[in-house]
Amino acid sequence: MPVKHTWEEQISDPRAHAYRTFFEASRELFDVLSAELISECQLDITWYDVLLHLDESPTGRMGMTDLAESVVITRGGLTKLIDRMEAAGLVERIPSPSDRRAKEIALTPEGRKRFQAAAVVHRRGIVRHFMEHVKEREAGTIIAALARVRAALAPASPPRP
Repeated sequence: MPVKHTWEEQISDPRAHAYRTFFEASRELFDVLSAELISECQLDITWYDVLLHLDESPTGRMGMTDLAESVVITRGGLTKLIDRMEAAGLVERIPSPSDRRAKEIALTPEGRKRFQAAAVVHRRGIVRHFMEHVKEREAGTIIAALARVRAALAPASPPRP
């Protein structure tokens, strides 16, 4: 289907409505999941995102560059966030085994404990606020469509600041 060029044509295109619905639903979902983490775990969702990626790492640690490419926060914001998380005892900076000048971010035992508690709350929220509203047969369609969007954006995306 060719791309429509006038605004009137675009707003009548069901794909424009799909985008708007996706955008608004994803923002509302993010806000609800974030509020639950703060309320029940006193953990901001950006902190949870960092802890999640570190927990999923086979070594429990990642270089700042790899971590910055994985999380939903800018590089500059990540450095400040890691400072706060380190002060809270959830992560620590440790020397990289492959480069003495570089530091890696590692989960502390307290960080792993807080992540595990928050993961229960977060997963429950995902089920309640997303999975209960998406039929299993719809999941493949959603995944396929968003994977195409993501793949198309990957080479065109400017580096995140």
